[in-house]
Amino acid sequence: MLILFSQVMTIVQLRYRRLPERGRLGVFSFKKDRGFWLEKLADGHCRLSEFGFRSDCRMIAVCHLEAELKPVIKLEFPRSYKLHLVLEAGTQTHAGSG
Repeated sequence: MLILFSQVMTIVQLRYRRLPERGRLGVFSFKKDRGFWLEKLADGHCRLSEFGFRSDCRMIAVCHLEAELKPVIKLEFPRSYKLHLVLEAGTQTHAGSG
């Protein structure tokens, strides 16, 4: 599914709330060479995995999700207009770039 860059934060937050535990949400550049995965974990945490300009994987509290994602979005999608959104439900093993 393609989404507009201007709506990425709102859509990610709404879709993340609906994910089942261990579900993943991916946002990728139009060419899919940059992006991040957000995996929903138990106890109010998630795993944020970036790839593209920077490769990084870290656990964050959901209450800090917006503050953590803003710099990632600016870094990974500096000239993007449209982005790909991918949703995966439950129990997949974690992979860096999907």
